[in-house]
Amino acid sequence: MSSKASSTPTNKTLPSFFSLLRSSLALIRQNFSAILGYTGWLLLPIIAHIIIRTTLGLSDLGTFLDLLANIILVFIAINLCNTIALHVPIWQTKFTNDSERLAASATATALAQKNISSVLWVIIISSFITLVGYALIIPGLIFATWFAFAPLTILFENTRGIAALQASRNLLRGRFWSAALRFWSFEFLILISYLIIAGLILVAFGWQPSTSFGEWTPPLAADTLMNFLELAVLPLIVIYTTLLYQALKVE
Repeated sequence: MSSKASSTPTNKTLPSFFSLLRSSLALIRQNFSAILGYTGWLLLPIIAHIIIRTTLGLSDLGTFLDLLANIILVFIAINLCNTIALHVPIWQTKFTNDSERLAASATATALAQKNISSVLWVIIISSFITLVGYALIIPGLIFATWFAFAPLTILFENTRGIAALQASRNLLRGRFWSAALRFWSFEFLILISYLIIAGLILVAFGWQPSTSFGEWTPPLAADTLMNFLELAVLPLIVIYTTLLYQALKVE
């Protein structure tokens, strides 16, 4: 596509926010068992978190042994998160694009592992730029929208580093506002839904809205339920973003 064409709105109309949301939910329903089975790997970091919280609460260990055990557990947890936290979303993204091919976990694992380092690097770069932009609020929102699809350009277009950021920004030329509306409408829906459900969980475990979190520590059970809540919503976030990316790629 020429630079002139890329700077003008495309003739294609992006699917509406509700259409993308319905398609995302439909894909999850159709492939629920496969998505649930593979997303279940994220239970490992949650289990590591539970073990760490439990160990930190033990008082019958000697000071040195307690410290050593915690260091080992934290090290294990960090490695689990590094290995799994990106591995599963990458697989979910690929699954959205080609569910039949990725029904076999071995194929999915190979594809995810191949791209983890590149995706992690571009996330670090885009996050740094976006955080700097958030100091002025509006630039941060613009940067977050520009670079939202950078990991997907790595997976589907084989870009790397700064080129992935540029490819993501180019997707939005001529369609920035329509894409931003769909992207942030979804983000807002997820945020509000999460806050409501998380708030209900915390209230059920004794938190009072008038109490600051500095004065009240959620019990382990509440912490665990909130981790499960984040785990449950991850496939929807990944699939919706992938479908929006695919819509933007249509010429």
